[in-house]
Amino acid sequence: NNMPLRSLYMVITESLYKDDWHYYEAPETTVEPGDIVLDCGAAEGLFSLKIMDRAECITIEPSPAFIGCLKKTFVGNGNVRIVPCALGSQAGQACLTSGILDSIVTGAKQNSPEGAVKVNVATIDRLVCDLGLTRVDYIKGDLESFELEVLKGAERTIREHMPKIAMTTYHPGNDWKEMRDYVLSLAPGYSWRVKGLSWSNEGPKPVMIHFWRPGRH
Repeated sequence: NNMPLRSLYMVITESLYKDDWHYYEAPETTVEPGDIVLDCGAAEGLFSLKIMDRAECITIEPSPAFIGCLKKTFVGNGNVRIVPCALGSQAGQACLTSGILDSIVTGAKQNSPEGAVKVNVATIDRLVCDLGLTRVDYIKGDLESFELEVLKGAERTIREHMPKIAMTTYHPGNDWKEMRDYVLSLAPGYSWRVKGLSWSNEGPKPVMIHFWRPGRH
């Protein structure tokens, strides 16, 4: 009821239309049957909804409004576990600004914007341990400028499991080369590519970056 119809059309296109630049399942980063997937920044949960019949989904989202939606969408579904928290490079607390698809995580010690709510922050490495996951096959992320911080919180997971990764790169402050270099420093055996083109005050940027283990897709 609170999401503009245009935004709903946008997320449907991003998740379901293969030729959209924002599409996560590029040929190299397709979710395979039996994969364990971390849906980071799940929002309305369309990505998890799309893949839940072929994969185990850890659906991670900090927004209280979206968490309520996710619980209704996935009630009774054993393939989807909803984790109500934000992700970052360190565990702790933060503030989540008000918004629908563009809520942003800010430091808990910063002045909280009007309408912001406090949320718990976890790292992917900690979640993998706490949830007892023996492997991670796929990390999907749309994290409103927090992509690199989330990757830094997944250091052990990336080193040990080399999951397929599909991550947005177009948000303000994102540097896709920095993201690429960080991931390759942890696992030099990855293949990678960027796709799409966006434009902002920072200049042109790719929309997505994909990583995969050669021969795996």
